[in-house]
Amino acid sequence: MYLPKDFIASVLEREGICGYDQLFVSSDCNKVKWDGSLFSYIKEKEDLIYDKWIHIGDSYSADKLAPEELGITSLHIPTFYSKLYGTALDKDTLSTNILTSFINNRISNDSTQYYRFGYNYFGPFLWGYTNWLYEKFKQMQPEKVFFLPEMDLL
Repeated sequence: MYLPKDFIASVLEREGICGYDQLFVSSDCNKVKWDGSLFSYIKEKEDLIYDKWIHIGDSYSADKLAPEELGITSLHIPTFYSKLYGTALDKDTLSTNILTSFINNRISNDSTQYYRFGYNYFGPFLWGYTNWLYEKFKQMQPEKVFFLPEMDLL
């Protein structure tokens, strides 16, 4: 999903990221990083030289491999989630992308170790279990579904 430039600019400003000269967004110029077209576009627009450029990002293919093929120095910074799980969730599915994005954008270093453990391990387990239940309910089409928790044990 490619978000509009105005939206990204407002999020950056809200997070205190400002003072940059230009913001290049795929949706704004109809170019993408993974095939190099966004880098070529920026090079033209800003009259840059590839070997004087450093690109930093979290996507191994789009932020490391693609710019390096053009001669751009790149620095790959793995996401918090990918450092924890490696290739466990490498499947490129909508549900995996939603889950990893949710975790990447919500966890912080300010959280306690117990919070991070619950968020990173128990959260995805519950999410997966809920998805599994949803699929079962779609197949079975029950008339009613009841949730009966033992509140003192949760």
